[in-house]
Amino acid sequence: TAFLPDAYSDPKAAEAIATAKRAGTDLVALTPTYYMANADSSEITADPAKTPTDASILDAAAEAHAQGLRVAIKPHVDVLDGTFRGEIRPADRAAWFASYGDLVDRLSALAQRADADVFVVGTELTSMATDADAWRDLISRARKNFGGAITFAANWPEGAAAIAFWDRLDYIGIDAYMPLQ
Repeated sequence: TAFLPDAYSDPKAAEAIATAKRAGTDLVALTPTYYMANADSSEITADPAKTPTDASILDAAAEAHAQGLRVAIKPHVDVLDGTFRGEIRPADRAAWFASYGDLVDRLSALAQRADADVFVVGTELTSMATDADAWRDLISRARKNFGGAITFAANWPEGAAAIAFWDRLDYIGIDAYMPLQ
């Protein structure tokens, strides 16, 4: 995850990728974050002070490939009022999906340019995942731009159980934060 426009171009990003490789990782996920003003906002935008630039993402993808790793592009949506992304309730769901669709179009094309292996069409968006037809449309749009595998990162196993569009994806993705003790 990066929270500065050029963070993925910084030498520290190359060091982090090398550390991941030494730990036995074979795929790194680059997670540019985009923002909603509050939980009921219907618009998702880049924050010029925090969202990594496309050039920065491409730099990190090239570095990962140079180190022999595969790449996933995994966009996140954060809410500036602190609401968890899985609990958003946009006032206008159709407008939210239109805004998010523009982001999916742009980032799936960027994933293709980055020679990524995986594109994550959505991350932990539990409250929005109930609109299966909208997600099927987003997945179809991403496939027009991106030739690699596509997944959705559900939040916890319970979130994964509620997904009605797994059949349109290449992998079942689950983000879970289990304690290690």
